Amino acid sequence: MTPIAALFAVALVLVSAAMHTYWNLLVKRSEDQAIFMWMMMCAAVVIFLPVALFLIFAEGAGVRNLIYPIAGGVVQGFYCLWLARAYNHGDFSLVYPLARGAAPALIAIAAWPLLNERLSVSGALGIAVVFLGVLVLHAEGLSADGMRAMSRALRSRASGLAALCAVSIAAYHVIDKAGVKDSNPFVYNYAIHPAICVVLGLLIQPWRRMDSVRREWRERKWQVIIVAVLCFGAYFLVLVAMTLWRVGYVATARNISIVFAVARWLREQHLSSRLAGAALILAGIGVLAVAG
Repeated sequence: MTPIAALFAVALVLVSAAMHTYWNLLVKRSEDQAIFMWMMMCAAVVIFLPVALFLIFAEGAGVRNLIYPIAGGVVQGFYCLWLARAYNHGDFSLVYPLARGAAPALIAIAAWPLLNERLSVSGALGIAVVFLGVLVLHAEGLSADGMRAMSRALRSRASGLAALCAVSIAAYHVIDKAGVKDSNPFVYNYAIHPAICVVLGLLIQPWRRMDSVRREWRERKWQVIIVAVLCFGAYFLVLVAMTLWRVGYVATARNISIVFAVARWLREQHLSSRLAGAALILAGIGVLAVAG
């Protein structure tokens, strides 16, 4: 892979990460996170249907094998459920970095036998540095007491749900890396969403929670639409990056979104550990960019 292609992939991931951070913040602020996420996924199916149909019928673009987006959509349906529940039990500053930060190590392990993507020494170092940065973000300061607080936080229910999110993130990244090859990334991304809607709908049963559905739409319909566009667009950019770069590197570089989220924490305590963790994440992503 050429350095220019690697830098282009990094640029795509940076834009995607900014979009991803913002839509997660909006989900966290909603009253019923699971219903909100189901509504935003269904909204994306409606919003992007004309573009998908144009690409399929006018341009001849398509998906090589529908098994991949269906499988990826099933996994993402569970991811949405676990993420909503994690946000219901824990703060954004705990759930988001753990869910995003733990995934790359799992992806790197799975991508070697499944996708034949072997990490270089520098690539493995970059992933390790990013993961270390995620752990430091959880510390309440850089003291021994702060590290003990981090250990307690990582044993909470919210952290357990975030860990399930990390496993699902790793799974759908590996599936989608295999599936997007020789497929149109936009059409592939669109094909994922109906499966997410069906699976998440079966899990949360919105027809039994119509009061929540009506309330979320009445009070947050524009947020639902905005998040639908941001979520779809963010992952479309990730899929394009996957066609250029190793999936483990893409997933790790996406953790720049954790650095973007640090701005939200600047009013909180423990600024030293927040900034130290963010610096480590940036350094790790820099190593990955050089690793190519």
